[in-house]
Amino acid sequence: ESHPYVKAVKRLVELVMARNLNLLFYPEWLYRLSPSGQEFFNLCDYVHQFAEDIIEKRKTELMNNVSTIKKRQMDFLDILLTAKDDNGQGLTDKEIRSEVDTFMFAGHETTASVLSWSIYALGKYKHIQGKVYREVKKVIGDKQHIDGDDISEMKYLSCFLKEVMRQYTPVPLIARTLEKPTVVNGVELPEGILTILGIHSGHHHPDVWDDPWEFKPERFEGSIQRDMDPYSFTPFSAGPRNCIGQSFAQSEEKVLIARIINRFEISLDPDHKVEPFIEFVMRAKNGIMVSFKDRS
Repeated sequence: ESHPYVKAVKRLVELVMARNLNLLFYPEWLYRLSPSGQEFFNLCDYVHQFAEDIIEKRKTELMNNVSTIKKRQMDFLDILLTAKDDNGQGLTDKEIRSEVDTFMFAGHETTASVLSWSIYALGKYKHIQGKVYREVKKVIGDKQHIDGDDISEMKYLSCFLKEVMRQYTPVPLIARTLEKPTVVNGVELPEGILTILGIHSGHHHPDVWDDPWEFKPERFEGSIQRDMDPYSFTPFSAGPRNCIGQSFAQSEEKVLIARIINRFEISLDPDHKVEPFIEFVMRAKNGIMVSFKDRS
């Protein structure tokens, strides 16, 4: 939390939300003249430079340690740096930086949101916590390392995390610029218009979900999920511009929750009211107060 990059990300989120609520700041030239606009673009320069430093360091490692790199499994950044199209053309430095920015910037806040609401849901729904714990204990027991097979085997935990992302959608709203005229509910929207998609609202629409405000991980089990419309559940967006890090994020969340629930029993503070609050990500307005009891 004290790292300058983390602080910069949090402040950027605050500035983006404040700008969205102020019509005077919509024109970029006017926003750049304001104190908050100057702070915003200075912070953008910082996070871009942070990403570029990481990229340059990895480039140097790739050039100086080719044999070592070949022996290990390539990670996300390795793939970006070595990827070539059919014409042998690689990604530009700006394209690579954009992907790294997305992976680091978006991944930090959203994953923190999902983990926070997962812990809240485990504390609130004790019977669900019991089911998650029993599955985790059966699959990993006292293992020091969780591998890919373990992650795949924890199916109820997957259902639980999906229901967390439905009920407490980590990114409640996303924006898209239309590339061509599009008709929505009989109204034609022109090319180039910026549209806001209410992911959180869609996740609670009664025409799409039975008992949308009830917390039911079972709605994502087996055949039930297979019969869903693919666009009914979109915490990572959908289509060609969906979240590049969704597979990594889901694996990360499963490992972290499995480790936490395997060691601790989670309880909520009964005197603390938790109120979801929509910002860039879904937050708890006054935080979430929980206690952890060591199972040993």
